[in-house]
Amino acid sequence: QQQQQQQQQRQQQRQQQQRAVAAAAAPPAAGAATMSSPQEVWQAIPPVTRAWIGASVLCTSLVSFGTLHPSQIALVLPLVYQKLEIWRLLTAFLFFGKFSFGFLINMFILGRFGTAMETDPFKTSVTGGSADFVFSLLCMGAFALVVAWLLEMYFMGQSLLFGVLYLWSKRNPDAPTSIWGFRIKGAHLPWALMAFTVVTGGSPVNDLIGIFIGHIYYFMVEVVPLSQNRNILHTPDWLTRMVTGMTGQPIAPGVANRPQVGGHNWGHGRMLGVQ
Repeated sequence: QQQQQQQQQRQQQRQQQQRAVAAAAAPPAAGAATMSSPQEVWQAIPPVTRAWIGASVLCTSLVSFGTLHPSQIALVLPLVYQKLEIWRLLTAFLFFGKFSFGFLINMFILGRFGTAMETDPFKTSVTGGSADFVFSLLCMGAFALVVAWLLEMYFMGQSLLFGVLYLWSKRNPDAPTSIWGFRIKGAHLPWALMAFTVVTGGSPVNDLIGIFIGHIYYFMVEVVPLSQNRNILHTPDWLTRMVTGMTGQPIAPGVANRPQVGGHNWGHGRMLGVQ
């Protein structure tokens, strides 16, 4: 198992380096030029995305400096249900490989697309915002755990990150962005990044899993309500209250199901990479 875990780590690091080259060519996010200090940039990131980045940096630091071994945080399901090492269900989504340029680019991508989706998620509650973003992460994470069990994968952070990227592409299909100077629409960004990974000799498995789990969530919160006139996924009230309480965001009275069928609000998509 340790050999398989190390092989997956090396594969993720190669993908990070390959994606770093493509991501670095993308134009900066709108408003980024107005940030005058790293502290302002950090404070501008919404709370859940900021927590994800912080936990990932902490997890990577502990592994990079030898405090933890990757096998201690890998998703080994028998250890989860036999020895109750429940933390593995979380740490498997926090470890993106040891410190490298690719890791920094991944955190940059998480900051950009996580911020966009936390600020303007597919609404599954009245409140929206961070609570709905957490709910989407929980749903996609659950789908990813099933895939990890079937394929015997140990780290799913790359797939969950790509799932967030896929949701952004569905939320902002016409948002302009670029890779290596080629202008493309937001709807094509996940496929372009995956194609770049394949062309440069990487494996598209994590990307495909991300697209898969992202599309399942998108289908359930956007396609089904529009086609069958009913909502099948709702952010639980307890989760909404917990997240809004922790983040300090206002909570709507009588939090329940979203009032409208179909969560896409066609005028509020955040366009990352806008020039």
